[in-house]
Amino acid sequence: MLLDAEDRNSKDKLFRKFKERFGRKSIEKVGLWKDAADLKQKQNETVSQFISRIERLCFLAGQTVMMEQFILRGLRPEFVVPFVTATGLKQNFSVSEAIDAALLADITMQIVSKPEPVEITSAIKDNLHHRTNPEVMQNIVNLFANTGCSRADCKINVRIGSSVIHTLVDTGGAVSVINTKTYQSLQVDKLYPVDKSDLLGVRGVNDNFIRVLGKVTLPVEIGKLTLFHDFYILDDVNMPLILGRDFMHDQKAEISFPKQVLSLQNGMTEVSLSQGQDRDRTHNFVRVLSDVTFQPRQRVIFPVKIDNFSENTSGIIEPNFSLAGKHNIMGARCLIQTHNNNSVFEILNPTNAVITLKQNTIVGNFVKIQDDKIFGELKEHFEFIDSIKTGEALNSNNNYIKSATELGIDLTKSDLSETQKYQLLTLLGQYRQAFAKDITELGCTKIGKHIIDTGDANPVRQFPYRTTPKTKEEINTHLDEMEEQGIIRKSMSPWSSPILLVAKPNGEKRVCVDYRKLNRLTKIYTQSLPNLSDDLDTLGEKQAQTYSVCDMRQGFWQLELDEQSKEKTAFMTHRGQYEFNRLPYGLANSPATFNMIMNEVIRDLNWKSALVYVDDILIYSKNFEEHLCHLAALFDKLIEANLKLKPSKCQFACKEVQYLGHIITKEGIAVDPEKTTSVHSFAAPKNVKEVRMFLGLCNYYRKFIHSYSKILSPLNQLLHKDQQFKWTDECQRSVEILKTKLTSAPILVFPDFNKEFILHTDASGTAIGYVLGQHDKNKKLRVIAERSNSYLYEEEKLQELLRMFFKKKYAGHPTLYIIDDCSCTKELTKKKKICCPSLHFQEDMREQSIGSFHRDTTLFKRFKRTNKMVMHVLHKR
Repeated sequence: MLLDAEDRNSKDKLFRKFKERFGRKSIEKVGLWKDAADLKQKQNETVSQFISRIERLCFLAGQTVMMEQFILRGLRPEFVVPFVTATGLKQNFSVSEAIDAALLADITMQIVSKPEPVEITSAIKDNLHHRTNPEVMQNIVNLFANTGCSRADCKINVRIGSSVIHTLVDTGGAVSVINTKTYQSLQVDKLYPVDKSDLLGVRGVNDNFIRVLGKVTLPVEIGKLTLFHDFYILDDVNMPLILGRDFMHDQKAEISFPKQVLSLQNGMTEVSLSQGQDRDRTHNFVRVLSDVTFQPRQRVIFPVKIDNFSENTSGIIEPNFSLAGKHNIMGARCLIQTHNNNSVFEILNPTNAVITLKQNTIVGNFVKIQDDKIFGELKEHFEFIDSIKTGEALNSNNNYIKSATELGIDLTKSDLSETQKYQLLTLLGQYRQAFAKDITELGCTKIGKHIIDTGDANPVRQFPYRTTPKTKEEINTHLDEMEEQGIIRKSMSPWSSPILLVAKPNGEKRVCVDYRKLNRLTKIYTQSLPNLSDDLDTLGEKQAQTYSVCDMRQGFWQLELDEQSKEKTAFMTHRGQYEFNRLPYGLANSPATFNMIMNEVIRDLNWKSALVYVDDILIYSKNFEEHLCHLAALFDKLIEANLKLKPSKCQFACKEVQYLGHIITKEGIAVDPEKTTSVHSFAAPKNVKEVRMFLGLCNYYRKFIHSYSKILSPLNQLLHKDQQFKWTDECQRSVEILKTKLTSAPILVFPDFNKEFILHTDASGTAIGYVLGQHDKNKKLRVIAERSNSYLYEEEKLQELLRMFFKKKYAGHPTLYIIDDCSCTKELTKKKKICCPSLHFQEDMREQSIGSFHRDTTLFKRFKRTNKMVMHVLHKR
C-alpha cells in the first residue's frame, strides 16, 4: 500500500526509534519489524485490535505523541467514513473524536450482529472501555437503534411457489438455510429434490453444531425477481428461511439503513425490511414446459407455461435475471400471445458450453397488457409470437426447420416429445451444410488421397461388357452426372476395366467397375477394418440409451484419388473411355482407406460418442440433451472435413436403430429381421457352391445361435475335400433348425466390465463352444456372446478355444478363476513337464493370474448334458 510523504516520514521516524532502542536483529526476533511495516488496519482486524496494536508499537518506540495520527491514518476508509460522517461531526472534529466514533461503530456492529434483540444504548455502555464524547456516542446509538434492523428484526417476505415465507436476512450467517418443516410444507420435492450436502453441519448462534440434512436449489421470488439459490436443510433452526452472506454476495444485495430496504441486483428490485412488503410483485411465473437444451452460441425459442393464468391475450414476459448469474444465459423481454396458459419464450446462450434448463424452471414473469393501448407502440421492438404448439416463432428458427424438413429426414422412429423434435429439427437445420440431398451437393475432403500401388506391373486392359439399350440409357445418365460433378473425366489411359450397374438395397442403381484384375496386382494395405464386436461393446461401457445412425452420401466419391493412380481406374464404355478423379467402388483397398480417413475426421469423438465402420456412423448418448451435443460435434467435424451425409438414410435420436445388420437398443443387440429374410427364403442347396453361399449368409449371426457349429456340422461335412455332394435329411434338418433359431435369437446384452463374467463351455464329438454371460440386476444370467467351432483334434481345439477367449478383452483382466469338472485342467497347473500345446495354455494361465478349481459334475445338475466342463471366469479389478 502506497504512503503519502507525511505517512512515510512518520513511519521512517518510527523505525529509527526502534533501531535506536533495540537494534535491527532484536526487532526482527520479537516480530516488531513485521508489525511496524504494516501500519494499516487489516481486513479481518477490528478497530479495537488495530488500536491496541498501534498503541503497543508507539509505546515501545517511545512515540506516543504520534499514536493518534497513526491510528487515524491506518483505519480502513470504507469502515470509518460512513460512521464518522453519520455522527454529525462533519469536518469539525478532533482526531480523538474520530477514533472514538470508529471504535463506537465497531462495538455497535458487533452488538447488533448477535441473534437476540438487545437495547443498544445500555449494551454499548456495558462494553465500552474507552472515554468518548457523549454527543458522538448518542449519534452512533441513534444511527443503529432508529433503523429497527438489528439481526432479530431484519426480515423480509419472500415467495416460493404459492407460499409466502417470513425470512431472516442474516449478514452474520455464512450460508442460507431452510427449516425442514418449511421445505416439507412447500411440497416441491418432485420439482426440486434434495441433493447430498457438501457440508456435514454448521455452527449455530450459541456455537452449537447443527447437522445438515441435505441441500436443495429453490426459486425465491423477491420483488420482481425470481432468484435460484442453494439452501441447506436444517432441523434445529427457529426461522423458516434464512438468507446468508452467500445469497447477499451472489445477488449483489445492499441494505440501506436510512431507507430501511433491501435492494438486489444493483437496485433492480427493493423490498422493505421488517415489514417485508414488496415494492413490486408479479404472480404469474413463466416456467419451462419440458427440458430444453441450449447449444453453444445458440438462440432458442421453446414452449413455456404460465402459472395462475388461463386467458387468451397479449402480454410481456419479463425475463428472470438470475439466469444470467446461475447459467450465464439471457432471456429476451418479449411481447407474446397466450393460449390458455401456454406461450413461447426466447433465450440466448452466448457461452461455449451446452446448458440445460429442467422442466418447470422459472424463466420469467408474465404481465398482462391492453392490446389496443400498448401493442402499437411495442410491435416495432418485439416480435409477435402467435404459435406455441409447433414452436414456429422467429423467422430464423422457421428457416432452420424448413431446411431440415426439405432434407426429407424421417423422425417417425424417434421417440421424442414435440419440444424435443423442435429442438432436433432446429439443430439439423442449422447444420444443413452437413447433408447432401443429391449428387450435386457432394463434398470432397482434402484430408487424404487414395493411392493404388501396383508396383512394376503392366497395365491391364479389358473389353467392355455387352449391355442392353435400356442399360446404355441408364449408364449415360450416370456418366453425365458424374462427369458434371467432376467425379470422372475423359481418359487416354493404357489401363481399362469393364463397367456394370449394381442395384442397391433401396432399388437405386450404382455405377461400378469390375476391378478384379487390377486388384490382383494391387498391394493390399495392412490397415484392417474395425472389429464390429469391439465397437458394439463400447455401447455397454457408455450406458447409451439414445442413438442416431448416419450414412454418407456416396462416401467413396467424396475422397480424392492420387493423380498417378487415376489412370489405373480407367474404364471403357459404349461412348468412350473415362477415369475416376474420386475414389471408385470395387477397389481392393477402398474400404480401408475410407475408414482410415473417417477415423481421422472423428478422431476426438471415436469410441467416446461415435463409432464409424467405413461410411456408417453410429452416435450414442445417455440422454437426449447429451445427444444433441454429440450430434452437433459430429456435424462440425464433417463440415470441417467437407463431407456430406445422405439425409434419407439417417435415423436420429432413436431408442432403437438398425446398424450393420443388427438392432441396437439400450437392452443390447438383436438380429435384424430384414437381414435374415434371405436366410429364410434360401432354397435347399444343390451343390457345394450354394452350401458355401448359405453358410456365408448365416455366419454373420453365428454369435446369436447356441451350438452353431454343432447344428451346421452336417453341412460342413459337405465342404471336405473329395467329399461327394449328397443332400440328406440330416442336412435339411440342420437348415430348418438354423432358420428357427434365427427367428427366436436372443438379445445379446452389452458387457459390463465392472461385473464378473461367467463362461460356460462344452465339447461334443463334432464341435466345441462357449457361452459368455453376466448376471443382471435381477440376478438373471444374460448372454453376451456365443461361439462354437468344429475341430479335428479335440485337445488342440480346446486349447485353441481357450487361448482365443483369453485374448479377448472380456478376459483381459488381472485375475481369473476357472471352476470346472475336468481334472485335466487342474493337473495342468501342477505338471512340470507337459506337452507343447498344453504349455501354451499353462503360460496363458500364468500371465492372466488364472486359478483353477475342480468340482464334481454331480454338483452341477443343470449342466449334466454337457458332460465335459463348466468354467466360470470371474474378473476382479
